[in-house]
Amino acid sequence: MPGDFAVGYSNPTLRRSADAMMNRSRECSSLEQFCGSPFWDADLLDSADPDVTSCFQQTVLVWVPCLYLWIVAPLYLRQLRMRSNNKVTRKMSRRHLAKTTLAAIMLLVTLLELFKAVGEFASEQDIAAVQIVRPLHLAVTVALAGILIQYEEEKGLQSPGLLFTFWLLSGLCGAVTARSKVRQMMLQESVEDKFRFVTFSLYFSMTVLQLAMSAVSGADRGEKDPSPEESSSFLSRMTFWWFTPFLQLGYKRPLTATDLYPLRKEDTSQHLVPTFHHLWQNELLRYSKQHCFKETILITKLSFLPRHSPSNEKSKAQHTDKDDTSEGKDKPTTWSLFAALFRCFWPLVTVTALFHAAGIILNLTWPQLLKLLIGFTKDKDEYQWKGYLYTALLMTVTVSGSLVGKQFVHRCKTLNLRLKTVLTSAVYKKSLTVTSEARKSFTVGSITNLMSVDAQRVADTCFDLQFVWSMPFQLAGSMYVLWRTLGLTATLAGVAASALLAPIHSWMVSKMKELERTVMEQKDARTKLMTEVLNGMKVLKLYAWELSFKAKIDAIRAKELKAIQHLGYTRAGLAFLGNFTSPLVSFAIFAAYVLTDENNVLDAEKAFMVHTLMGTLQFSFHVLPHVYINIVQAKVSLGRIEDFLRQDELSPDNVRSEMRVNVTCIILYSPPISVDDGTFSWGREEEPILKDINLCIPDGALVAVIGQIGSGKSSLLSALLGEMEKRKGDVSVRGSTAYVCQQPWIQNATLQDNILFDSPMDACRYSAVLESCALGPDLEMLSGGDLTEIGEKGINLSGGQKQRVSLARAAYSGADVYYLDDPLSAVDPHVGRHIFNHVIGPDGLLKNKTRVLVTHGTSFLPQCDQVIVLQGGRVWLRGDYSSLMEQSREFAEYIRTYSNTAGGQSDSGGDPVQMDKTEVEKDPPVHLNNLRHDSNGKVKDLTGTNGLRKRLQKPSRDRLAESRDQEQSEDIKTPGASVNQIKQKEEGKGSKLLQEEEEEQSDGVKLSVLGDYIRSFGTGLFLCMSLLCCGQLAADKYSVVWLSEWTSDGTRDTSLNYLRLGGYGALGLAQGVLSMLVHICVVKGAVLSAMRIHDKALLQLLRGSLQFFDVTPLGRILSRFSQDQERIDRGIGWLIMLWVFFALMALSTLFIVSFSTPLLVVMLLPIAYLYLYMQRYYNATSRQLRRLESKSSTLIHSHFSETLQGVSTIRAYSRCQQFVRQNHARVDQHQTAFYSSSNAENWLGVGLDMAGNAITMFAALLAILGRDSLSPGAVGLSLSSALSIDWILTTMVHIIGHLERNVVSLERLQQYAQTPAEADWTVEDHRPPDNWPAEGNVSLSSYQTRYRDGLDLVIKDITVNISSGEKIGIVGRTGAGKSSLVLAIFRIIEAAGGEIVIDGVNISTIGLHDLRSRITVIPQDPVVFSGTLRMNLDPFEKHPDAEIWRALELAHLKDFIMGLDKQLDHDVSEGGTNLSVGQRQLVCLARALLRKSKLLVLDEATASVDPETDALVQTTIRTQFADCTVLTIAHRLNTIMDSTRILVLDGGKVAEFDTPENLIGSKGLFSSMVRDAGLATQG
Repeated sequence: MPGDFAVGYSNPTLRRSADAMMNRSRECSSLEQFCGSPFWDADLLDSADPDVTSCFQQTVLVWVPCLYLWIVAPLYLRQLRMRSNNKVTRKMSRRHLAKTTLAAIMLLVTLLELFKAVGEFASEQDIAAVQIVRPLHLAVTVALAGILIQYEEEKGLQSPGLLFTFWLLSGLCGAVTARSKVRQMMLQESVEDKFRFVTFSLYFSMTVLQLAMSAVSGADRGEKDPSPEESSSFLSRMTFWWFTPFLQLGYKRPLTATDLYPLRKEDTSQHLVPTFHHLWQNELLRYSKQHCFKETILITKLSFLPRHSPSNEKSKAQHTDKDDTSEGKDKPTTWSLFAALFRCFWPLVTVTALFHAAGIILNLTWPQLLKLLIGFTKDKDEYQWKGYLYTALLMTVTVSGSLVGKQFVHRCKTLNLRLKTVLTSAVYKKSLTVTSEARKSFTVGSITNLMSVDAQRVADTCFDLQFVWSMPFQLAGSMYVLWRTLGLTATLAGVAASALLAPIHSWMVSKMKELERTVMEQKDARTKLMTEVLNGMKVLKLYAWELSFKAKIDAIRAKELKAIQHLGYTRAGLAFLGNFTSPLVSFAIFAAYVLTDENNVLDAEKAFMVHTLMGTLQFSFHVLPHVYINIVQAKVSLGRIEDFLRQDELSPDNVRSEMRVNVTCIILYSPPISVDDGTFSWGREEEPILKDINLCIPDGALVAVIGQIGSGKSSLLSALLGEMEKRKGDVSVRGSTAYVCQQPWIQNATLQDNILFDSPMDACRYSAVLESCALGPDLEMLSGGDLTEIGEKGINLSGGQKQRVSLARAAYSGADVYYLDDPLSAVDPHVGRHIFNHVIGPDGLLKNKTRVLVTHGTSFLPQCDQVIVLQGGRVWLRGDYSSLMEQSREFAEYIRTYSNTAGGQSDSGGDPVQMDKTEVEKDPPVHLNNLRHDSNGKVKDLTGTNGLRKRLQKPSRDRLAESRDQEQSEDIKTPGASVNQIKQKEEGKGSKLLQEEEEEQSDGVKLSVLGDYIRSFGTGLFLCMSLLCCGQLAADKYSVVWLSEWTSDGTRDTSLNYLRLGGYGALGLAQGVLSMLVHICVVKGAVLSAMRIHDKALLQLLRGSLQFFDVTPLGRILSRFSQDQERIDRGIGWLIMLWVFFALMALSTLFIVSFSTPLLVVMLLPIAYLYLYMQRYYNATSRQLRRLESKSSTLIHSHFSETLQGVSTIRAYSRCQQFVRQNHARVDQHQTAFYSSSNAENWLGVGLDMAGNAITMFAALLAILGRDSLSPGAVGLSLSSALSIDWILTTMVHIIGHLERNVVSLERLQQYAQTPAEADWTVEDHRPPDNWPAEGNVSLSSYQTRYRDGLDLVIKDITVNISSGEKIGIVGRTGAGKSSLVLAIFRIIEAAGGEIVIDGVNISTIGLHDLRSRITVIPQDPVVFSGTLRMNLDPFEKHPDAEIWRALELAHLKDFIMGLDKQLDHDVSEGGTNLSVGQRQLVCLARALLRKSKLLVLDEATASVDPETDALVQTTIRTQFADCTVLTIAHRLNTIMDSTRILVLDGGKVAEFDTPENLIGSKGLFSSMVRDAGLATQG
């Protein structure tokens, strides 16, 4: 026997166990001496009335809360010190006073107990050491708590979590001691130590009071705490109870944006963006250092190569290629941006991860408690209190898990908010500084997608990234529990089964990455084309090109949907893996357990513990495919955003800016504008546009820049603004700059805001600017005066008004240098003269400023200090007007030739700043004699008829006011108001809104909307999907029933085990297969539905009236076809499937629970009512929040689109920072709605979790009470199902929330499918002949029209007959109705009376495409689209190349096109930015020549070309359209002086209609206009 003992003890395991027992014995002996009584007595717990020892109560139950406070307090104090002092100076609150008083009393009580113990020890009484240590610990800890209370008050904190947790732990531990003391008192019927009993009772009571006061907040909301979240208690924040008043408000009445609680300071753009910007700049700097280091190494390597070696160049090339390759591999394309984001938000990410880890640990605790509960029901001899204890622990774990889980969700949403804020702001800020070359790669559509789609995808991965690290952690924890329960073999089998599917996952993820990139590329292309279509909608309608461009959009859309469909099929494969993984792992575990050892019996405890563990993992396996998808999408999106953020920015070195200093020497030697040997291009790799530029413009000079189309006039202004790349030379500009673009940029703001442009109001200067720019009469017409809102792109202003507002903005800015790009081209001649005299000219408002004026006109050149003539991108001539006339014969000939031709205008055309000039016009000057056609169509000399033409005379103030009289109602883009209607409006000067507010609906999501989606989805597919979901759930739930029956028989029969395993495996395989089939149905239905919805909305949008596009912001439409369409494409179908699946899962789970424990049905009724009430309470507010969120999102996109259109103007005025702040304000407004919506979801989630936890508690209690009649299998089935109720309900809440958000997107897009449409494109019963119009006769009989019902007439009772071949000039003062007449001929506006007949066909009876495709128009605004030149000329591909080349030759573009590499297939950039405005106008002329119809309408067709090109165009029109009827609308009267007859309109009526000679001789309205234009002498 001694030998056996020696051998046994020599075993290492036994030796360690014996040592541990001896150590525990010594520890217990030490604690017994410390307490004077036993530390632990197991017999006290092994009874029906359990208790713990007094030593345990005075040590462990005291030390646990104290140690917690002392460990956490240092970290908490450090955090408090870093917090700014937010305390508002005020009297101490009663609540704080009460907490302080209680802490003082508690300290006093503990000190009294300490003094009592010290006194007893001093008197040598028999007292244990714990009697001194315990009160000492409590006294020091309470003192620390009191200090924290004071410090928190100083920092303005209300009820933080540290002290609440401390009081909670103290209360729970104290409750155990209190129960023990009461039990002993009742057993002994007396109290041994009354003093300590009283002090403990006082201390415990005050602990409970402290806990109560920490659970509520008594602080009032002050100005510095606008949101109740800041002043709410810890418990309120954990349960989101602080958000209840807001939900009550939303339940009572509709919410507005002003009702929303503002964001916390740390969530605002002002706080987040600077931090991220600093970190991102550091990342760029780090990358640039690495890049420079690599280049240095390369240069060092190349320096060792032989200089004259034959292989030198080859070696260099090889080294360079290798370096480029390695650089491409090593270049941080995504991770550098990821690193910057992580460094910015790592504290929040860490806290979020801690909450997630706590939630995982709590989830892993459930199976253990479930095992204990099933064991309790199995062992009938267990004490009843153990069942209640297990139930209490289970409730504690589930409630804690719910609260921790909601805090995890809350912080993920906060991280989502912050990520989207910084990414959106970064993209916006970058778009203000990116170069023109980069803008070619990133169009308006693609940048819009970066903000709306890509930033959202990156932000939405907050949950997914946490899941990535937690999945292995959760899996490892589950495997550990399995190992402790079932052994190593079963655990390894589960690990092997899960690892088996990993390679397939990886392959599918790589495949999805490729498909995702394809989807985004097609989405960018579609958005880009949509942007161009919307910008050129007027041209599409005039040319009847809607179907052609719809076909192009449809082609891109088909490729996009094909990629989405392939992506969906891959997703279906991942769904199979996700739903099959959990059953496969369970199958492997059970098989390894029961088959490896015949003694292993699968009982209910083990089986349902494994099932519950797999249930927690089931959700992980289920969402794993979606996580993969989301992370792949986010990685692609993050790479796209980073690619944009890495684009080159405009170099500050392009222009050397100098501050204006009032020192004589500096002014003398530093001219305002200086260019020394400058060469400029639009890109670093492109050919220079401007070469060898040398300029020196003195202070206060007025310099005119003239030249042919494409000579580089506007490019010169771009170079001076720093918009072009400086290839060599030096550019210096002194002082601030102002810029007036040729195509005026108007903000969607009030007229006053457009003029002030963020400058402070100076009433005197403001009035002077309005007067000088002739805006006074316009303000009298506008209903709100200068506070009238101007619509997007200035839609409620005429072209002249927009140009004058743009000029007024520049004049008010008070800049030192002014760049004026053809500012007078859109105004009448006499108005142009007024503006020149009062603003630009030598005596104007800007007479002391330096001005550079780009112009085609010649009438103002004598008043300029210098004239610069550009030719071929070089300065051809430079000097003052008189010297150039004397010294340059070519210049003098140019002036003599075109001074008469340009006499009828103030100024004309030019090149826009943003244009990318790739070629320079090289056509030689062509001189054109003054010719006109007589009534017979013959050419006739008009020189003798008109005599000498005078310069434009200065108009009188009355005449100027008269010209402004009706401008508001005339413009093509102003269908919204008429003059009389405006005068009838109220006299108030409040801001008047033009654009329609986005429709808000506060009622619930309409079932009709969902019904429409299901019908477009396919009713059969939807039913099939629902049935497959039922089958999948049936397989899932029956597998649980199968497991219950398996564990109930307790058999060891091997053959029966094989049967049970086979059935369980088959059910698991069925789940995976059915899930894949469900996903395939969703893919097919979602793609089909997305195609139908998009096609219907797009078709109806293209059929919409032009007025709809005038009053609807472009950003709003783009948002619907990008962000909203994205949600429909890949959101709503999947969410409907998930909702159906989880709704069926909830019902089946409740059925199983009720079937197992029928009494639970009684408990479910009130819980179900509570659930429905909370859902209804929540929905009333949630729907409104989501619509506010969608509306604020649209504002961001509209502002962004507006910014991109005017980015050059913004940069020229140095207003980038102001616009960045405006973007921040809009982003914060959107995030405020998002944050409120998130809090509402969490509020409901907590409530539903509590309802689910109540179901679990009742199920557990019923199991305890009915354990005599319930089998362990039934208990396991009931409890495992009940435990899943809360996450099922919570998941349903999130699904419903996302579904409602997506349904809102569907509803918004469906609104466009119901857009009021124009008349039918074709009317089959009234198709005109194929050769119609064959002659070109036009007859208007008592014709009248208005822009819409309820408005005054703009054309009033016009009766005109125009014969075939006549050339009719249409003139009139601004607002006379000229352009309205053109719109009427094309039926852009419909007749209100009378008729228009063309060649015997009443145009109101035929289709719009039959009408518009047979008439040719050359519009005032030259619009071209991205694509080839061939597509822009012949989108329907009806004409052979020979005809196209002939048209280009006649339009004087052939030489230019022949010089391009791809010629007709030359790519036109977005908006035609690689063509000048004049070249685009010639492209429009080529379109007209190609169509060659019998009726041609010219609407200011040569407003953007120089006089020479104008002469060419006029010659071409006269020769090529000699046998056609031509209607010409012109401000420049010289272009219509050779017309057969001239139609003079006034106030929408025919004032005069006769030949030019007769009208001039009649001394009527036309005669006065001719005199004003300087085309005839007075007499």
